[in-house]
Amino acid sequence: MDAEKDVHFYGNRSAQKSRRANGWLLVSRAFSFSFSLASVIVMGTNVHTIRGTQSKVAWHDFDPYR
Repeated sequence: MDAEKDVHFYGNRSAQKSRRANGWLLVSRAFSFSFSLASVIVMGTNVHTIRGTQSKVAWHDFDPYR
């Protein structure tokens, strides 16, 4: 067999589609990671004051988020 002809078992076009699909998967994973990181940062820095009082409420004051 020639090394030039034996690109992959399924051919050159299938290899190009596979590389393109892997690229899109990598991009979508990078977007999902960045949105997850942004949500963690926003949740960690978010603090509210209760009206009429001086006390502040943060995310760690609620049992479901502990």
